[in-house]
Amino acid sequence: MRIVVYENDEASFMFSLSDVMNQLQERSEKGVQEATELKNALSLSAAQVITVDCDYLGFVILNLLKEGKGSVHCKVCGKAYLSSELRSVPIGSGRKTITIDNTGECKKGIIKRLFDREKRMTTMMGGEKYICPNGHGVLWAMTGIE
Repeated sequence: MRIVVYENDEASFMFSLSDVMNQLQERSEKGVQEATELKNALSLSAAQVITVDCDYLGFVILNLLKEGKGSVHCKVCGKAYLSSELRSVPIGSGRKTITIDNTGECKKGIIKRLFDREKRMTTMMGGEKYICPNGHGVLWAMTGIE
């Protein structure tokens, strides 16, 4: 079986090439240029173990971890774990951010009349973090900005 390896400062991730290619194919069909380029590069490689140094793969890894695929070697504790052993933790405003809508009916006070904004736009950032059973962060990514 051919393996794709991705490494960051905290951990090494290993997935089957077919699982990675399936994720990249889905994203490529949605018009994601990075997915298409990475898919093409991986398909040209004949190696059994393919080490990928591409930040975009981190977002693909989030989906693979959610599906319970692959394994992780935590560099802090020096142990290997199945992805199903990792715990997902929301960071910032969470995995999916929201926009607060202030368009409800209310009397306009002095401040409201001065600035007269019907909708208060908020910017929120959120993401997801995976930690090993010993509590070490192995991967995190910002998954939403609104």
